Amino acid sequence: MHMGECGGFTNVILGNALCMAMDRVNLGASKDERLAEFNRYRDMWYNSHDTTHRWPKLTLGNLRTQKWGELSGPAIKAANTRCGVHLVRDCCKEVFKTPDEVDTYVVAVLSELSDWYDFLYEGGVFLEGSAPERFRELTISIGVRVLRLQEWWRINSKLHWSVKPKMHKMQHLPIYAELLNLRYLHVYMEEGHMGTIARIYQAAMR
Repeated sequence: MHMGECGGFTNVILGNALCMAMDRVNLGASKDERLAEFNRYRDMWYNSHDTTHRWPKLTLGNLRTQKWGELSGPAIKAANTRCGVHLVRDCCKEVFKTPDEVDTYVVAVLSELSDWYDFLYEGGVFLEGSAPERFRELTISIGVRVLRLQEWWRINSKLHWSVKPKMHKMQHLPIYAELLNLRYLHVYMEEGHMGTIARIYQAAMR
């Protein structure tokens, strides 16, 4: 699942939605005021939801990577990013209220991403019945919406909604989900093990 939350498709979707929110005057007169309003909403949302992994107050620097919209920074971890999906969805429902196509797409892609995570974390070890097909539909719809949002901003000469390799790889995940629920495949212990192997290898080369 780190494909989504470590510089992956989830970071791209959340970062771009928040970057767009920072341009909305209904949040405040300046980007600093708008970010402060989001952080106030974040505090209120956390107080009313049982969320174990929480972001600290975000800065404008957390919303961009190399000029592209993307959630990043030392305090942006996999767990709090995953738990932040529903927070950003609820916030953006309040911000993107116009019938404009772009507003509709932003809210839709965040809602689908929330459903995507709920689907995996509420499901069992195996996705049974029509579940694999529903998961495939959600995955494809998220990909299509991101591509359309990127094209809209490309026409308007803005660096939003980049399609990174991990965004492309996301579209292959339904194949694996036909065999096993993906949430049961991410094992943090493997990271430490690989780091140990890498250090042994480097020492041996010296």
